[in-house]
Amino acid sequence: MTLYLETNGNFIQWTGQAINDVLHPLDIEQRWPPEDLADIGLYIPADADAVPDGKVVASTSVELVEGVVKFINVLEDAPPPPVPPIISDRQFFQGLAINGTITQQEALDAVMTGTIPAALEGFIGQLPVEDQFAARMLLSGAVEFQRNHPMVPAVGAAFSWTEAQIDDFWRFCEGL
Repeated sequence: MTLYLETNGNFIQWTGQAINDVLHPLDIEQRWPPEDLADIGLYIPADADAVPDGKVVASTSVELVEGVVKFINVLEDAPPPPVPPIISDRQFFQGLAINGTITQQEALDAVMTGTIPAALEGFIGQLPVEDQFAARMLLSGAVEFQRNHPMVPAVGAAFSWTEAQIDDFWRFCEGL
């Protein structure tokens, strides 16, 4: 167990240094009750509060909070999970239906028969003629979509999505 020494309102990890010119054994916390330790300025901090979902501990300190010496975590937002490299066609079209980009019927038609939803046909129509056939083949026949495919940023741009929004969409679809 780690003890912390209070000096001038600050807490530092105690490593056996003398306290008021007295050397105490390193296992003092096993020999003395907490109130006797506190009398000489040594404390066993209470656990920090639980880390909420979506947060990570950036650093930890020991502080006196409402009369209790405890660990205090400094929190920051957790990094987003990794972007899945591949999602299925079902996940892709279901995600588009859930976010309102296409209808539920269009999603079902896309997965069952390969019918390209109107919003994606509009995107294809804006491509150079020589790229339209490949885009139709991909959107109507692929059983999976790769995040790093060169067409993904273009589809995202057609829906006014940033790269971060595309990544979030891919993460969302992975959970479907």
